[in-house]
Amino acid sequence: MLKYKPTIDGPLVLDEPAKHVSEDYIFNVSNFIKKVSEEFDKQIILISHNEHIASIGNKGYRIIKEDMISKTETINF
Repeated sequence: MLKYKPTIDGPLVLDEPAKHVSEDYIFNVSNFIKKVSEEFDKQIILISHNEHIASIGNKGYRIIKEDMISKTETINF
């Protein structure tokens, strides 16, 4: 998708990209995602329950459900 011509504008959205990856390889996946973002100059919006993958970003948010209301808090890496 990133090499498609004409280029596709906008961010790349990844929902649980490493859901089935073991902890042994999670660092490799994280490094790959970060490298793709840098080399293609592409913003990536990533949803993950894995703290390590979440920590590769410049900004992070945690969404918590309280009394049927979703609340967000900023994660400081």
